[in-house]
Amino acid sequence: MNITPFYELRTRLYASAASGCFAVNEDFRLKRAIEAFEPLAQANKAFMKLYSDCGKLFKSDNPADVLSDCIALADALAVTQGSFADSSETKQSEITTDMKIIPVTHSALSGLCEKIEKCSPKLDELTDDEIRLVSDGRVLSAFVKASEKGNVYLDSFAEIVLDKWGEAIVPMLKNALDITDEKASGTRIDYIYMAAGAKENDYYISLVKNSEAPQNIRISAIKAMSHDPANTELLLELYNTEKGKVKNAALMAVLELNPPEAEEILAKIIENANGEFDKYADHVRISPSQTAEELVRAKMNETAQIPCDKDILLSALSIERTVSLFKNKSGIGDCYLKAVDIIKKWGAGEQLTENYYASLNDTLIKNMQNQDKEKFRCLISELYKKCPNDFVPAYFFMKLIDDPDDAVSVLSGSLEKLHYTVTRLLADIRYSSAHKAYFTEYRCGPAENGSEPAGKAFLFESFPDSLLEVMCSLSDINEKFYEDICSSLLEFIKGCAPYDRERIVSAILETAFDMANKCPSYYCVDLIAKYCPESMADRCRGIASEYIYSTLITKRASTSCSIINRLPLSCSDKIDELTELLNRVAAAKGDFNKNTHNDLMKGIKSQIDFLMKG
Repeated sequence: MNITPFYELRTRLYASAASGCFAVNEDFRLKRAIEAFEPLAQANKAFMKLYSDCGKLFKSDNPADVLSDCIALADALAVTQGSFADSSETKQSEITTDMKIIPVTHSALSGLCEKIEKCSPKLDELTDDEIRLVSDGRVLSAFVKASEKGNVYLDSFAEIVLDKWGEAIVPMLKNALDITDEKASGTRIDYIYMAAGAKENDYYISLVKNSEAPQNIRISAIKAMSHDPANTELLLELYNTEKGKVKNAALMAVLELNPPEAEEILAKIIENANGEFDKYADHVRISPSQTAEELVRAKMNETAQIPCDKDILLSALSIERTVSLFKNKSGIGDCYLKAVDIIKKWGAGEQLTENYYASLNDTLIKNMQNQDKEKFRCLISELYKKCPNDFVPAYFFMKLIDDPDDAVSVLSGSLEKLHYTVTRLLADIRYSSAHKAYFTEYRCGPAENGSEPAGKAFLFESFPDSLLEVMCSLSDINEKFYEDICSSLLEFIKGCAPYDRERIVSAILETAFDMANKCPSYYCVDLIAKYCPESMADRCRGIASEYIYSTLITKRASTSCSIINRLPLSCSDKIDELTELLNRVAAAKGDFNKNTHNDLMKGIKSQIDFLMKG
């Protein structure tokens, strides 16, 4: 089928938009393109939908909206065509019914698309307005095109895309996959697995069996197959017949699935390593076998012998490496307890200690995705019973999946000790518009660069009041934690459901005001500035000046003064507050670092001048 008329129509739609929607009735080139497209429209339903919508352009009182819909649908269809043409009928993309174009400036749209195209680090710093653009067909098209490159920043953005579109994006990713490209990265397979999981198992198998497919694509497909025991026989066959990286990928998948043959395979790998643990550490890490568990136990005993009072860094590195071996192993409860004993003996700093508790809990949480998840749930319950304060995050996560209200009771008395870990667990609960439910990922803390994507646990349709109360009670713990807490709360608000947003923002705003009155931090003021309505402006008085004054101690004075502009105060109120602050800072001249004091005086004066001119 010659689909050239389709591309000509798409070009004319964009040209008509660029020349001004008001002139669409006079655009004879667009009319010709629509007429030339009619035979294609008769050939399949997807094109017929576009043809029908284009016909409305000349009848509508508001052609701009119709034109936007036509362009969105044309963009979606263009992606599903791929970069080649074939003689078969085009199938309608599952995603076209929800595709739309969002009114946005050209600079905003092109700016986001450029970030996507370049897989920019700025994808980790998107605004609320940019996140809303994920519903736009042009942004989705840019993501699908960039998905071949893939990096940690695009992976992060992919989660936002998949939250919006879910499995509906799979046909687009499949159509964009070029199995004739020997250098293909396989990242699109990773995204397909993130979207659909084992539902696309037959597709993964078809790629693995295709010996002509690029190596990276086959490897990604093997990884996607490694969570389904039904694939064991094929993976064993690949291990025995393939070579190089494909063989190694099959090996790791077999070890993870742990059929009877896996014990013998692992024993042979260990024997060939001649006692060099680093040569088989990755194989032990992935394997849930008894052999692997005994090796981890021996490694834990070895780690425990390191005199931590003499070399805490060596001990810390050793336990970090050993804990990384706990993956997929449900019979090593004694190793977790021994790791806790070592951490307690360190006498290390508060943050370092919590980091390693987070690492232990992170491993337990990720293991709950395992096919033998009930064994890991039993392990978590057993560890929590013995050391409740140390395994709160994992036990809370497990209870959160079962009953959110019951999970709240687990946190009693734990917020102070493990504030960062617990706050992150709460802040990582996000709403998926594709699934119309809140979810969280099987992890404890931020995803690490290069780590495997974590699976999702879907929780509830509306955010429970009981959990919201816990989040709002965070203002009752030590004030030195407020910066971390407010940063997490800001992330959480971004990810909440539209119908819950007003209730959540109102509650969290009260918490932010409470924190600001006790000990204002940047993120605390930032939260208030973003979400405080003008009707509550009176409560903002003094918050910015208290934060700015605190920067004399933190030595961040040179960048702090402009934050007052973001609060819903009148210009005169801002000037009065800054003038009062200026006198206060001047009176404290001898109490602080001279350079920091001078910087702050200049910053306040500059801000007052700016407001008076404005």
